[in-house]
Amino acid sequence: MTRKEAINSGNKIYSGSPCKHCKSKKKYVSGFSCVKCSIKRNSWKLYDPLIQKYKTPEKTYSRVKKWRENNPDKWQEQWIRRSEKRHIKYENNKESRKDRDLKRTYNITLEEYKILLQKQKEKCAICDKKCKSGKNLAVDHNHISGKIRGLLCSGCNTGIGLFMENIVIFKKAIKYLKENN
Repeated sequence: MTRKEAINSGNKIYSGSPCKHCKSKKKYVSGFSCVKCSIKRNSWKLYDPLIQKYKTPEKTYSRVKKWRENNPDKWQEQWIRRSEKRHIKYENNKESRKDRDLKRTYNITLEEYKILLQKQKEKCAICDKKCKSGKNLAVDHNHISGKIRGLLCSGCNTGIGLFMENIVIFKKAIKYLKENN
């Protein structure tokens, strides 16, 4: 079985060219490495009691902490490099992340969100203004039924939340404002 056939059928192992060390033809699909040599190379890490005794999370953390204290410049450089990578990954995946979050939280896709946004002319459903904070409009939904009511700016969405979506409290607030203005 070739590597492509193994991938298509869902197998993790395929028959490839002979290994230069042990002459075995069984190889892993993921890394092209020989099965026997991989097991031989990594098995001591799993079963060696001496290694297990010395590789506890506490000891690893203390070793890393000590290295960071002794190499502050290198650590700072690594931290900046990792932060930049995270930022680039975040920027490159904004759409898919937004789509995933909308699907998980409100059971709508990014496309459905954009359709709602177009229907509302990119304005809040209550105050009819664009979001002052510069953020996307929030998805307003009934917390009991889960039904989506529309898109709101952060101010209106917060207001509804503070009034606990209670119409009686809203009416009292309106009456109060009318009487005291």
